[in-house]
Amino acid sequence: MSQAETNAEGVRNRTKTPIFNANNVIINYRITKREPVVNGITKVFRKTITTSESRPFLELFLPEKIVRRTFIIMETYGKIFVVVTVLAVILVGIFVYLFFIDRKIGKLEKEIQEKENQIKQ
Repeated sequence: MSQAETNAEGVRNRTKTPIFNANNVIINYRITKREPVVNGITKVFRKTITTSESRPFLELFLPEKIVRRTFIIMETYGKIFVVVTVLAVILVGIFVYLFFIDRKIGKLEKEIQEKENQIKQ
């Protein structure tokens, strides 16, 4: 059976509905897939995935000491990095603004000199 999320025309044909327990915690999912059959009748395939059938897509295990140390460093130095980043962005903006102003002033000075040269001739 095909596991594609779309049919041959590219229309989505699969829905995933979470199933909750009494504490409003997801315990599994109900996957419903609709696919037309050659003679035009639509079949519905349903399968409930239980916790014994589920597998994690990606598991990552980090030593607790590294996680705590990284968090402390980020918490301690994070504020200064934000301040430095904001100041750097402001300074770059000021320098870009000054660069464009300098170019405009240079063009205006050039035009004034050309007009003065035309008047002298």
